[in-house]
Amino acid sequence: MTSELASTSERRGRLRWRPGENHLWLAPLLVSAAYLITLVTQVSRLLAVTYLNADAASAPVIGQLYGGAAGSRSVILGHLGWYSTLLYELATRWMPLHRQIWEGSPYLMALLSVMLVAWALWRIAGRWAGIIAGCILVCAGPALLQLLLVLNNHAPTWFTFALLGAFLVLLELRVEELRLPLLVPAGVVVGVVLGANAASDVLLTLAGAAPFLLAVAVGWGIHRDRGSARAAAVALATCLLALVVGLLVHAYVHHENIVSAVDARTSLFVAQEAVGSNFRLWWQSLAVLGDGDFFGLSLGFSTALEFVCAVLTLAGVVIVARVARTAVAGSLARDRDTPVSPRERATLAWSVYWAASLVVLSVAFIFSATPEGLSSDRYLVGAIYAVAALVPLFARRSIALRIAVSAAVTVYAFAGWLALAQKRIAEPVSPTHQIANEIARIARKEGLTIGYGGYWDAAPITWATHLGVKVFPVDDCDGNQHLCAFELHQITSWYKPRPGTRTFLLSDSTYPTPPSAPTPDLGAPIAVHQVGPVTMYVYPYDIASRVFAL
Repeated sequence: MTSELASTSERRGRLRWRPGENHLWLAPLLVSAAYLITLVTQVSRLLAVTYLNADAASAPVIGQLYGGAAGSRSVILGHLGWYSTLLYELATRWMPLHRQIWEGSPYLMALLSVMLVAWALWRIAGRWAGIIAGCILVCAGPALLQLLLVLNNHAPTWFTFALLGAFLVLLELRVEELRLPLLVPAGVVVGVVLGANAASDVLLTLAGAAPFLLAVAVGWGIHRDRGSARAAAVALATCLLALVVGLLVHAYVHHENIVSAVDARTSLFVAQEAVGSNFRLWWQSLAVLGDGDFFGLSLGFSTALEFVCAVLTLAGVVIVARVARTAVAGSLARDRDTPVSPRERATLAWSVYWAASLVVLSVAFIFSATPEGLSSDRYLVGAIYAVAALVPLFARRSIALRIAVSAAVTVYAFAGWLALAQKRIAEPVSPTHQIANEIARIARKEGLTIGYGGYWDAAPITWATHLGVKVFPVDDCDGNQHLCAFELHQITSWYKPRPGTRTFLLSDSTYPTPPSAPTPDLGAPIAVHQVGPVTMYVYPYDIASRVFAL
């Protein structure tokens, strides 16, 4: 009875409204609200800009044009096999507003991730911790925000990270109270989401599912009580279900001839001499994701703010390791005769999960041959989630730390809002919506619906014109003597000749990538149109008849 009263008193203490401490979460919360309001006013522009990127636009284009018998075509996705995204598109393609649903889904998943992380922290560390974590994740800088808006660039992976973390807290807090009618559906939902997304991204298995199992294993190994044992059993059952779902997804995509593009680098360790450059790229990528992209820019208010954000982000990464170490050491040092509370179990599991996730992501990044340039920051988004999940736990020990973290998060949130207000995510030089619309206008005038072009033009123009014209990606081959189907993000049926069909070829001087001009075997075009940096060559036949398969 005394233990229950103490637990109740402690819980009320955590949730009690303390007027003297309102400023600790009010400032970052207000800035975050301003960020979201600004985002709402710009969301149409941001989505439009996002889908002018070929990697982003390829997902909805393939989802919209997917069809035909599996035996007569293959679907070649990117180096990331985004099978779960394609299945999601096929399941929702019948909806009248599916275009808007597809474009909005990535950020909706990001917002759900924020709520999951904030809820979990609120339950184990109180209101302030949940709000601070939510503010960190909401106020994404330009680099992070662009990644969160793309459906096929690990977005489902980061959502699943947050889902696993929240499920872990639910198990550790209430696994003894939850009855099977509630526990089973929750485990099934998590298992299906995990399995489908892990089938698409091995990073989720390594840095999500493995730390999830490690967290419950560590909890059970240290506490050895009924609650941790039951949580471990449910977590194991969930992962077994995920394994079955993943195998079913792989069986389906194999049957449908859906494959990911081959990239040998993903299965190679980095060369010894490149470890240092990968480490440098690791911390630079983390800084950029934390709105710290000050590299090479002139000193000014905005760039100084970005430098501060870079320092804060890297400091947060260091804090993650300290929080996990403290949580494990505290659990090992506690009196074994005193029953462990559900909140203590949940805090330990949460800390181990996110710290292990960050370690795995970092090690995989540094020792893999995959990273090349700051665009590789897309593999490290989960690290920002880990920082947001554990930094509030570090600060809960004293009012001084909470003040410091609240101030730091306010600065970070303000930097994110400022970048959004300054519209630092700008429309590319080419293709733009004006260029795409002009190409569509010329195509209608010439009676054209099918065309071919470089990778960076094809899908964006197709999607921007609402498939008014379909532009398929091609590349030069055989010393620029012929056109070939592009190596990724394509359906092989796109390149089957259509007799009696006039088509066009686009050449964009903005990009050094082919095609820079028509190849000799195409013959003379019957018309040439210039649209900004894009040259449009019209032919009296289907160019596909002279496009070589890979």
